[in-house]
Amino acid sequence: MDAQLAHSTPTPSGYNPVLSRCVESSSLMNEELEALFSLPLTQGPGNAPCMKATDHEAGTGDASPEYNSAAPLAPGFGIVQASMPAHCVDLSALLSPPSHESSSSGAMSPGLAIEGSHPLVSPGSKRPDRGDGEILTVQGYCWKDNSCWLDSSLELIFQTAQRDWEGFARRFSNAPFSIKLHRVHDTLAPRHRLTVEGPPKDLERDLSAQRDQLREVLLKWGAIKLMQSREPSFAWLSELLRLDTNDSIYDARSYFEGYSAQLRTCTGTADGRGYTHCQVRTIPIRHFFYQLTDYDLDRHRGSVVSWLQSLLEVGQQPEALQHCWKTLDATPLCNGKAQFMDLHFSLPVMLIIELGSSCDTEWDFPSTVCPLQRDSALNGDEPGIAPTSPEYRLVGRLLYGSTGHFLCRYAHSSGASCVYEYDGLVAKGTAKILGDGEGKNILAGPGFVSPTGHRTHCVVYSLHGGAVAQRTLSSILSRRITRLFPLQIISDPTAHGGAPSIVFHGQQDGAIPTPAEDHASAAPPREAPAALQEPSTQAAAPLQFDSGTLR
Repeated sequence: MDAQLAHSTPTPSGYNPVLSRCVESSSLMNEELEALFSLPLTQGPGNAPCMKATDHEAGTGDASPEYNSAAPLAPGFGIVQASMPAHCVDLSALLSPPSHESSSSGAMSPGLAIEGSHPLVSPGSKRPDRGDGEILTVQGYCWKDNSCWLDSSLELIFQTAQRDWEGFARRFSNAPFSIKLHRVHDTLAPRHRLTVEGPPKDLERDLSAQRDQLREVLLKWGAIKLMQSREPSFAWLSELLRLDTNDSIYDARSYFEGYSAQLRTCTGTADGRGYTHCQVRTIPIRHFFYQLTDYDLDRHRGSVVSWLQSLLEVGQQPEALQHCWKTLDATPLCNGKAQFMDLHFSLPVMLIIELGSSCDTEWDFPSTVCPLQRDSALNGDEPGIAPTSPEYRLVGRLLYGSTGHFLCRYAHSSGASCVYEYDGLVAKGTAKILGDGEGKNILAGPGFVSPTGHRTHCVVYSLHGGAVAQRTLSSILSRRITRLFPLQIISDPTAHGGAPSIVFHGQQDGAIPTPAEDHASAAPPREAPAALQEPSTQAAAPLQFDSGTLR
């Protein structure tokens, strides 16, 4: 097969598009669409194949659908092809639609702790429970016009926020209503109130209306293409964060974003004097997507715990740059050895980890993750820090099938150890509980078995303890960075102020701040390092600082 088909060109958002065959469906109701997509799915070997990109996205003239078994299915899209009319529905879904049953067996892996409020159940639904208080079904968002990307991501955001709703809402209490990120809170707040006041009779309609209002606003702000367009799963949230340039909403942003400090050093100059010079970003780099790469898989042997702890290791080896950042018309002015380090000092409460091209069985996502190495997390040398290590707890998985349709599994926030599977195309968006007979490893563990015909796109964790745990973790990491490097992380003095700033201890000795044109605060694109981070073939030497020679 043509190599171009095996490596389709990603869209600007970082996702590969999927081409779907379409069938006229303008006369179909949502209930009829649900029936069409609920046919049995034939079990197939391996992962879902990748389909060729459209000519618009991939830049090719041939838009005929072809399969590539060597590449993973491109995630992030709903049922309707972007270049097709909104009344078209994927014909292949009628032959092999997403499965709504789990193919695994046994009970959920132990140790999953869940907190929060009660499930939403329509009062007239007469939905059964097990007799032990666990409700078998929970109302979610009903699929409409390719909404699965928004439905599933909203569901996981809501389940994360429910674990500490007061903490989630407090982050927006002092934020201006004009910021775009406020819309996330405003969409979920009515649903949360229903958990306290009791759901209305037509809960499905109310949730759908809240979802549709958010979708209209996303279109107005340019965060999505069309009301009926298929979109990447969490890209809309990333776009809201990008559009909000107000630095005074750090509390709200840091629920979804992590932060790191970047330090670049170089030894030697073009005139041979050979002094060390540094460049420091005074503005932190923001991180929304945390994507696992093939390199991470090989290095950490599929352990997410090892990967996260390595990400936060301040003693990591620096990466080499191709040349020094001192240039004139793209010509280097320095022939020294340049290198950089990305020092993470804050993680979000809602941590979204993308699998990239990896398979479900290659990574172990446990029910709890300690981001700090236990042998060095809190060993008595961290003054003023509580004697408990911060901990992430598994919320759920976002899954997608061979038609590009999204669904999710999540541990409910009711406090019971139960896992739900939500698919907006099934039972008008009603999530079902996965019973003991449907499998161990239905959410966590190295032996996770995805629903038939689906694979994991991303996994969501919640930082137990919310803002307090986040401050604790950030304080530990900031202290370690200060001890090893001539950097200091300065928090905004106001209670709900802007993002931290980064100060270089030797700035009075002539350290070079990052140029204004290089102050972009977003993280480098996934699987496409920024030009300044392109590694050379030579190994980078450890960073060494001499307070008398820093320039």
